[in-house]
Amino acid sequence: GIPIPAAEGSRLPCFAAIYADIGDDQSIERSLSTFSSHLANIAAIIEQGVDGALVLLDEPGVGTEPEEGAALGVGVIRYLESAGARIAATTHYTALKLFALSHESAICAAVDFEPATMEARYRLVYHTAGESLALPIARRMGLPHALLQAAEAARGEQARQLETAMAELEAARRRYEEKARQTEELLAQARLDREEAERLLAELREKRKQRWSDELDRARAYLRQVREQGRELLAAVERGEADRRAFTKVMREQEATLTGKARELEDPAPVVADAVPAAVGDQVEVVGSDIRGQLVSVQGERAWIQRGSMRFEVPRGPLRRLSAAEAATPKNVSVRLAERPEGGPQEISLLGLRVKEALERLEAFLDRAVQEGVPQVRIIHGMGSGALRRAVTEYLSTSPYCASHRPAERNEGGSGATIVHTAQ
Repeated sequence: GIPIPAAEGSRLPCFAAIYADIGDDQSIERSLSTFSSHLANIAAIIEQGVDGALVLLDEPGVGTEPEEGAALGVGVIRYLESAGARIAATTHYTALKLFALSHESAICAAVDFEPATMEARYRLVYHTAGESLALPIARRMGLPHALLQAAEAARGEQARQLETAMAELEAARRRYEEKARQTEELLAQARLDREEAERLLAELREKRKQRWSDELDRARAYLRQVREQGRELLAAVERGEADRRAFTKVMREQEATLTGKARELEDPAPVVADAVPAAVGDQVEVVGSDIRGQLVSVQGERAWIQRGSMRFEVPRGPLRRLSAAEAATPKNVSVRLAERPEGGPQEISLLGLRVKEALERLEAFLDRAVQEGVPQVRIIHGMGSGALRRAVTEYLSTSPYCASHRPAERNEGGSGATIVHTAQ
């Protein structure tokens, strides 16, 4: 009914037999001393055959001169091992302890105790020989001081040095064991803190997402209201019931209101989830959004992310570098396409415009075409000196709205136009 001092899940072999030499069978009637009684037991065990057996030895070699007894104990253990036995032995002999520490197939263990009070801790400590406590125990039992001094003086210098070294090793083991325990506690607390931080971060992201959704709904409602008010005021101007100064005043008031609402919607300082800064070429994510991709450029407080044919301009602050596992795992993104209205934009004329103005109009035109799902559009830029045509071609080669482009056929406008297949 005594639990085995082994970790849960440990396994034992099926022994062919179990032999034990435990206790003291000395007998005056049979002329057996303690030493000879142990030898008789060991001889009987060997005679039975020990291959595949478990042999339990209590103090092998005890009862005779310690050095010879220890040597005999080592010899018994070596012989039984070579005969195929598994051995569990207890000893107080230093030579046997050192043999166990240096023998590759042996494991040394000692019963742990509290050095200050000499009280047992009731646990086995592996890979240690323990300390010899004969004199401390004698002192605790009340033996005279003079007796203890005489015993100490009788010990050899080598024995004292060995005992001091063993005591220092045991003290070092206890210190490292305490540090290991403290380290394990710190690691466990760190794991808990990390889990709590991840939970709070997820909760914060969810709250921010909900807040943005609510603000977006309110912004859409306000925009509908402004549009309706603008239509009514414009109709009144056309009917002559109001002049354009009133219209301009209202529009300025609404612009000021929109600017204020935009400031309200500005996100507070971003939560940066990664202390390692992202560098150009890294796979990154915009914290709090579904935008992921390769960081291709950083200028001041702005950054550009490339994802396939799409390029995003984002604030530099909330970027988080993705690990290799995260970058390899695609993030689920929900996309809702607006209903395609009838008669989307099919072409735009840039004739007579300067390059800067022409490209601004072209970008707005392509943005609308992509939103409304128009697969192909025509850009009329004319021939002239060719400067506008080259600027349009260069812009289309980097535009995220353009999947591909080609010069127009003769029946489509020839070299004075360009056909664009939009990114859908």
